[in-house]
Amino acid sequence: MTTIKTKRVYDPLLPQDGLLVLVDRLWPRGISRERMHGAVWAKDVAPSNRLRGWFHQDMAGRWNEFSKKYEKELETNNAVPGLLKEIGKYDTATLLFAERDTVHTHTKILKAFLEKQLHD
Repeated sequence: MTTIKTKRVYDPLLPQDGLLVLVDRLWPRGISRERMHGAVWAKDVAPSNRLRGWFHQDMAGRWNEFSKKYEKELETNNAVPGLLKEIGKYDTATLLFAERDTVHTHTKILKAFLEKQLHD
């Protein structure tokens, strides 16, 4: 059974983080490719540009609606099965994100969605 964690990409990366999966559509500012060596960049599971732009106009106020819209995107996202297959090979996978706001991050929604898929 795979354990999925979340972490800011700017936090120290540890061996116990297991498979590192960057889940932002854009490469994080100030992070070198060397630092992320071995990480999977799953940008296609991030919210669409349109949804992300809409959400960033009022993250706290649009959080509930964003959560529903993003989950609908995930349900039809062709990149999700491949990510699930890759994550399933590891005991631990850590979803990395760059967002400063750790409360209103798409990574929480993605984590819950992937866990549900893995356990069904």
